[in-house]
Amino acid sequence: MAALVTATPTGADLLPGPVVLVRPDRNEADAAALRDAGLTVLVEPYLSVTTADDPAPALALLDVLDPRRTGRDTWLVLTSARTMAHWAALVGPHLLYAALAAAHEGGLRVACVGSATAATLPDGMSPTLTATNPDASALLHDLLAATAYPMLALLPGSAIARPTLADGLTAAGWAVRTAAVYDTRSVLTRPASADLLANGTAAALVLRSPSAVAAVAGFVQPDPSVTIVAVGPTTTSAVREQGWSAVTPDSPDSGAVARALFRALTRSQ
Repeated sequence: MAALVTATPTGADLLPGPVVLVRPDRNEADAAALRDAGLTVLVEPYLSVTTADDPAPALALLDVLDPRRTGRDTWLVLTSARTMAHWAALVGPHLLYAALAAAHEGGLRVACVGSATAATLPDGMSPTLTATNPDASALLHDLLAATAYPMLALLPGSAIARPTLADGLTAAGWAVRTAAVYDTRSVLTRPASADLLANGTAAALVLRSPSAVAAVAGFVQPDPSVTIVAVGPTTTSAVREQGWSAVTPDSPDSGAVARALFRALTRSQ
């Protein structure tokens, strides 16, 4: 069972129960912002992320990076900050970074879903385009708006990635090559915090992806008294498909998440 990590504010708690964070990693910013808002945080992953078992798709995508094959009609499209590390683990970091450098010199363009993803690019490489909102629909819109004609898109990512981006580009006439470089699965053991969500002891639950929604739903139906924060339109849709109500912040920024949750919780007191 995953270890529970709590972050408790220095002042008096505003609410009796914790805010549960369930991502497999990168919970630090949310935890800090929620703590600064006077809330108690409990971090317990409901998901695990592992490098894909089969390196062949990752190697095939690496081969397509060859600028003699692609050049300026190719976009590398990154939809997660996890992608580069897992791609490098599959093919070798030196080989990947050398191929990216050569492709970049040959005219490869890079699109990223957000600033955190852009920050994972190798030194000296910056995105041509960062989505106006950090979700696949916005990235699709921005890519099509930035190009005068269909191109080739290389999409390394999760084995359970939603088809929004690949299907949208294909429908617009683009050639699309995908490769699963990592896998996201629910943890095997029921998290202890599922009981807190089930009986309403937890004050709130923060969800940042449809996979997180599915993972939580696989273990528990949160009590209606638990305030659910759904970050981004696809996560909000997934939450509503479960029949749950949700608060949706106007930005995925951790500060915006904390402010939206704080307002929702204090209104309910």
